[in-house]
Amino acid sequence: MLPGSDIFVPYRLRTIRLGVQSTWMVLAILPLLLLLPSHADVDRVAFLAVWGVAAVGAVVVRFLPWARLFARGLGIPAMYIWSALDIVLITLLLAVVGPDSVDIFSLYALTTLFFAASYPPRGQAGLLGFTYLSYLTLLAVTGWPVPVGNLLARLGILGVMTFLAGFLSRELMQQIATGHDARTESERRATLLRTVAGAARTMSFLDSGRVLTAVVDTALSLGFEAGGISFYDEETGTYRVSDPRGVPNGSVVGRHPASTGIISLVVERRATVVMDDDSADAHALPELRDAGFRAVIASPVWSQGQLTAVLTVGSRDRREVTDLEREAVELLAAQAGRALDNAEQFEAERRSVEHMEELHRMKEEFLSSVSHEIRTPLTIVEGTGLTLEQQWDNLPEATRLEFLRSMNENSRALDGIVSKLLDFSRLETGKLEVHPQTINVHDLLEGVASRLSDLLSDHVVHVEAPVDLDVVADTI
Repeated sequence: MLPGSDIFVPYRLRTIRLGVQSTWMVLAILPLLLLLPSHADVDRVAFLAVWGVAAVGAVVVRFLPWARLFARGLGIPAMYIWSALDIVLITLLLAVVGPDSVDIFSLYALTTLFFAASYPPRGQAGLLGFTYLSYLTLLAVTGWPVPVGNLLARLGILGVMTFLAGFLSRELMQQIATGHDARTESERRATLLRTVAGAARTMSFLDSGRVLTAVVDTALSLGFEAGGISFYDEETGTYRVSDPRGVPNGSVVGRHPASTGIISLVVERRATVVMDDDSADAHALPELRDAGFRAVIASPVWSQGQLTAVLTVGSRDRREVTDLEREAVELLAAQAGRALDNAEQFEAERRSVEHMEELHRMKEEFLSSVSHEIRTPLTIVEGTGLTLEQQWDNLPEATRLEFLRSMNENSRALDGIVSKLLDFSRLETGKLEVHPQTINVHDLLEGVASRLSDLLSDHVVHVEAPVDLDVVADTI
């Protein structure tokens, strides 16, 4: 994580507020030094002048637009200027009070601790070096009034404090960076899970076309530029792309052999395949390689235990595909398989319902037709029998025999109709046995016309059917 990254801005803004508050506290304490006997001979005018400049600087720092400065990348440079001016003011105070003043020298340590907590390592080293340079310059100008031992001790302690402050600062920033990365990863994982969960709700459609659209839309919302579902036909060893988005037309039109492209790897391995640089892979389709696609994920879609399709998404950015992205695509593929199963089952049930409705319609038509057909032979049998009963003695022998023949034929016809009704009942229960045989259509129609001759005695009936027209049917 680079220093000055946005994740450290809140931390640095809090540090600046603390620094301003500490500065006001120090400014409030400094005038009390003039009351100490050891500082009785201090030039009060010069002291108050430096103090006044420091107070004005604190006010300016307080009202600087630090958030905007950090947003524009000027926050750290502004802090460098602030720390340098602080060191200069502390050096001027030492010049007024005396270079050997431990009280004022301790302000170096406070400044170093404060700014070292916000600076990168090089900035911390630069601040320490500038502090050393300022103090040594002051000593050189004033004739080295501080013994060498004391000087080395002061500089050493200042260096150790800077080192400790830098160490704590790096540890703290590392913790901030780690926490930020963990939070970012957690938020990304939560976002992906919400996206996949939302896709599950969207894929509740019972229309397979809408299911495919929802799958591809969700896959693209994960941050990919292109995607599609390739339906695999194991018998022909080919696949076709359905609902493609953002891919060249040459790679989606028609059927493609399943031995090419990333699809071939999925078919071979029966598992998800990830390519961080598809353009460099021998299996890459030329159309996709020429279009600049790099990172590609392809995951199998299983339906009813069979490899039905492959969900493929890709990006033109050459980047590493994360495990989280792979898992999200696999979840989408699994949901797509279940959604397609549900859609197919619904379609089968819909066809079954339509078939039952058709059977019901045929049953109604059949019953209506049979009701009419029952009336015809019953009318003939009833009329013929009544005639024979009333006119038996007055009818010639041949006529009586013809009437009896007609009654028998219509009785057999009525029996056949009743048998058909029973057959229909058996058809509904699945117990009907069909016995097909060859039937001549001309002879069948002649027989029907003959059976209805009594009813049609006042009409001329012609049977027009090829004498050689045969069909296979059950005569029962």
